[in-house]
Amino acid sequence: MTCDNSQLNIGILPSVKAVHVHGPDAEKYLQGQLTCDVQALADGESSLAAHCDPKGKVISILRLIRIDQQHFSYVQEHAIAAAQIAALKKYAVFSKLEISELEQPILAIAGNDAEAFVEQHYGAAISQHGGCADEASIFRINGPRTRFLVIEKSDFISSGTLDIKAWQQCDIASGLPHISPATQLAFIPQALNLQALDAISFSKGCYAGQETIARAKYRGANKRALFRLSGHSDQPLISGESIELQLGDNWRNKGTIIQAVGLDSSHWEALVVLPKDSQDDEVFRYHADSESRFRLSSLPYPIDE
Repeated sequence: MTCDNSQLNIGILPSVKAVHVHGPDAEKYLQGQLTCDVQALADGESSLAAHCDPKGKVISILRLIRIDQQHFSYVQEHAIAAAQIAALKKYAVFSKLEISELEQPILAIAGNDAEAFVEQHYGAAISQHGGCADEASIFRINGPRTRFLVIEKSDFISSGTLDIKAWQQCDIASGLPHISPATQLAFIPQALNLQALDAISFSKGCYAGQETIARAKYRGANKRALFRLSGHSDQPLISGESIELQLGDNWRNKGTIIQAVGLDSSHWEALVVLPKDSQDDEVFRYHADSESRFRLSSLPYPIDE
């Protein structure tokens, strides 16, 4: 199954971890920690966001949903969850809130029948926008293919087996970056195109890393962006490893792999941070495979500040 296949693709996504934040100060605290405008979220509304350190480097990319006035949940990559939760808790001792990991698995839903499935189980409004229903929090992921992530607190568990490779390919085709241990604290949000994904508010008050993020927007301080590469390599592409640009007969290190998926024995797609002025006619290779070749592929959104 590929990202464009019409089959219903549903099952547990083991690479994702859910976290719950609740208490009288939950909204105010998250507003001062995340790049999205938490205060602007209505009940049941969600947003992509980054959690950054004071220097504006991304600790995690997450999806946050407001359950009600004092309760929020978010999902992020399992591999960096422990470090992100520790960073989020660092100043929480001064606020009236609790931060806890959720143990239930995350259900992923994709394919042409994804909206119909969500409508059947959670209602028409949630199938169009995401939201909260009973004990479930549902994130709608827009892109070339509409998909959903569900934090389900009841015993409802899909009997299907998720095609994880197809899910990963959809993330790449959608230009949705993930942070790994190898790329944590390596980039500011704009180098990961988070401004193009409506994950940054430039009008809300102060939050961790805001000075660096604002400077990148208003003073043109950011010189990098996230690109999609397609090509072939006999070696597996690894997050945090280097991509090189061909310059005549030579090659120069130009980028960093954020995430990649192998579609067959040698065909790979990847999201890579490269110079913003990278061109469609440029040729790239993976540093660990001198015979590999990659070119830029399209993203579903324009890259800007």
